[in-house]
Amino acid sequence: MVDVLLKAGGWSQEEKDDSLNHAMHEHRMDLVELLLAHGAQTAAIDFQDVCRTVNLELMERFLRAGVDPAAGNAFARALDDIKARPLLKFYRDRVAEFPALKGQMALALTCAVREKKTRWAALLAWAGADPFMRVPHSLYEGWDLGDYGGWTAAEAACFSGEPDLVKALKLRPDPETLQELLYRVTWHPSVEVMKMLIRGVAPEALNSAERRSCKAVEKIIDHRPDFGFRRMTAEQEGDALAACLEVLLDAGARWNPDFKEIGSVRRDFVRNSPRYIVRVLRLLLYVPGAADRATIIELCRTPIIRRKIYEGDRTLADELDELADHVG
Repeated sequence: MVDVLLKAGGWSQEEKDDSLNHAMHEHRMDLVELLLAHGAQTAAIDFQDVCRTVNLELMERFLRAGVDPAAGNAFARALDDIKARPLLKFYRDRVAEFPALKGQMALALTCAVREKKTRWAALLAWAGADPFMRVPHSLYEGWDLGDYGGWTAAEAACFSGEPDLVKALKLRPDPETLQELLYRVTWHPSVEVMKMLIRGVAPEALNSAERRSCKAVEKIIDHRPDFGFRRMTAEQEGDALAACLEVLLDAGARWNPDFKEIGSVRRDFVRNSPRYIVRVLRLLLYVPGAADRATIIELCRTPIIRRKIYEGDRTLADELDELADHVG
């Protein structure tokens, strides 16, 4: 009957497109084929709606007909909405043929991490979602990311401070990416996440090639207690950062900042409590190879920071005075 009516003609483009949508929702592959053959346009189809049918044959047919799975982040929205395992199978079977699915999968993974859907994130990672692909911040943003826009699922997981999320992604970053991830951890410090990232990592991978200095260590020393979004009290955050610093230094990370920037670092460092300042300085001084002592003395040069050190630990203050005389 549908074939006869279509051949009779007289149908507007809108009517044919609406009928294509109805056929799709009813899982009627035969009618879909007829309508496409008689000029119905795939532009009328939202691939998210096709995915909601969880009919893999139908999904493949519309992709072959030209439906863009990335239009409006349709496939990512479907993954985020219905969280159906057949969609993961579809991805694994079809991503080589339809590479636009790859970015959608990475976006869905990042959203799952942001929403702390650990089990779904683990399944997406198992299916092949790339945790290092830079994606928009939400399902409703475009992909014009520029040089510094967007983020990755790996960054979102490390920023979350949730060890289970990081574990779910099974991260194996290269040294440059590892530096960025360790830096992200310092924003919401978690010793467990830090240990997870550096387990089995060679010491040289913790430090940048140009200065042999760890970006995360620099961030911990450059910490401003009055800056950023808090998930804990200033004292709790300081304790967590100091614990992360100890883990990093024990693993071979170093503090070797640009000497010209020490003044700027000092202005931030001195904002911290005497307790935090003393803990950080003791680690830099007494973990072998952690930092050059002349650099530490320069960091502690001004009266205001020396006063805070004295308030926090008089013995350390005396040791620094002796060290300054020796280095001088």
